Amino acid sequence: MKIKHLSIVIPAIAILASCGISAKAQTFKPSGKTAEQLSSEEITNKAEGDFNKDGVKDLFISNNSGSAFYFGKTGGGYNLFLDSDMPVGSDSKLSVTDKGVLRIQTAKSDVFLFRYQDNAFVLIGGKYGNESYNFLTNKTVETSGSGSETYDMPKHPPFKFGWFPLDWNVTQEVYTQTNEDGEGLDPECMLTFGIYRRMQLEDRVDWYMSDPESEKGRDFPCLGENASVYSYLEKPCMENIDVTITFTLLPNGSYKIVTKSTIQNREYEGELYKYLEEHPECEDLDFDEQLTKAGLTVPDEEHNEFTEYFVNGKFVNE
Repeated sequence: MKIKHLSIVIPAIAILASCGISAKAQTFKPSGKTAEQLSSEEITNKAEGDFNKDGVKDLFISNNSGSAFYFGKTGGGYNLFLDSDMPVGSDSKLSVTDKGVLRIQTAKSDVFLFRYQDNAFVLIGGKYGNESYNFLTNKTVETSGSGSETYDMPKHPPFKFGWFPLDWNVTQEVYTQTNEDGEGLDPECMLTFGIYRRMQLEDRVDWYMSDPESEKGRDFPCLGENASVYSYLEKPCMENIDVTITFTLLPNGSYKIVTKSTIQNREYEGELYKYLEEHPECEDLDFDEQLTKAGLTVPDEEHNEFTEYFVNGKFVNE
């Protein structure tokens, strides 16, 4: 299956309409002459340089709601090329190399390098601790006191800005994960895995699934037979939580993400245990009779379903 990668703003708006959803109010304006005029919120970070090599300076800006790439106009000012709802905070250092590569160094000192190519801003490399990643050669170089070692990375689709969180600690598994045969994940699976990692770090999933390092958080979604992330949390005397998150690639290139949850309230168990301690003569009764004696009932399960879409680096609700 070929994935259509969306990379410009106008088609993204058309996709939102075709999904029957509407985008939230834009915080980035389509054009303007200064960085401050381009954002309806206070700008938290920015970098200027020639991304598309046309001799005119371009602009990257970020506010609390997201980030945006603008191309400079010959006569002055900027036109919006791409925006994402993933912000780059003021604690990150931004710069643009003389080759037009956007360099982002996060507060954790993770480095991400994005280059404008194929009508998109694509991850071409980065650094994490003593490891350097080159996505043009699919090589990882690990440096230590005794020298350096080079490793092959699995083949992968282009990773675009906004399609994964800027945190190597949780995203490197997306690019280095292999199956039992030593092969990388399917390209579609890598992309959904990256989106899911964003959902985790942005608390868009249930709290016990939001930790990528936990047993429940390490699971990842794919497409086809393994389309869903499933998690179950059992808390006696409190509740049971059943959650399924399913990713579906739509014909227009966006992703439909459906989260279904079932919650079983189990607080009645604590009340029942307390009642049986006070009435030991009821311990030999069957469960239903114990509940009746204690004046308790088992609450009905609560079922919830939430649908959102991932479109060109943005999460959009129905």
